[in-house]
Amino acid sequence: MTVLENLLDLAPRNPEALRLKAIILDSWGRFDESLATLHNLSQMSGLTQECASDIERRAFEEKEAVVYSELSSEGRWYFAFPAIQVWISLYGFLGCAFFLLLSPNLLSQGNERFSDLMAAFFFFVVMPWIGLMIVHFTGIKKILVGINGVKICSRLSEINLRWDQINAAVVEHDPDILKSKLSLILYSKESPSKILYKFDVSKKGAVVRARRHFVRSILNYVDIVIYIPAWQALPINALDHKNSANLDKSDSLNQDLPKSA
Repeated sequence: MTVLENLLDLAPRNPEALRLKAIILDSWGRFDESLATLHNLSQMSGLTQECASDIERRAFEEKEAVVYSELSSEGRWYFAFPAIQVWISLYGFLGCAFFLLLSPNLLSQGNERFSDLMAAFFFFVVMPWIGLMIVHFTGIKKILVGINGVKICSRLSEINLRWDQINAAVVEHDPDILKSKLSLILYSKESPSKILYKFDVSKKGAVVRARRHFVRSILNYVDIVIYIPAWQALPINALDHKNSANLDKSDSLNQDLPKSA
């Protein structure tokens, strides 16, 4: 980021530098700044195909909040689409197809292969169903971000976090932007070092599809927002609500950089 900022000081309209800056900001969870950078990029002429694709993809993703969430009198409900459920379903579909192809061959060999047939049935058919049932009953069904707080609902239980319980939100990113690991951590006001809930908001692991809209919705209600890389220790005293007035919500980018940078 330091190199890109220095380059943009010399050439503010360099499209590739702006594109890389937007990618890094997005991997850090700074979605608004990333989108603003892409908007600046969209005003330029002669863009490469990669730049145009990034702008078009981001514009499409901004519309996901309309499709994968619902506005109600309580607030906005975000519906869960966990990636693991998709993979288990795919495994179950391919497993059933493989078992249907395999079973005639095992049945034609008599009772001596019956145990192999039952093992194949359990591994390719029953196990995916067990996995889907576990995800269905224990996984998140939907999340409400409303005027009173955040409500996380599963099939069997729900967790209610009121805004007056939440002191700070920490957006934690992985130092390797290729891994795209990103977490949103909510800390308690009563005990600043206590984590109330941790959301996986990375591209591949997020439970909700409209993850950028979801993160922004929560951050709009929280006074203290800290962006931090996973390798850096969180200054717990910064989470103390007594000192919250001294913490600026929009930290500079340099606070996220390693000392060596």
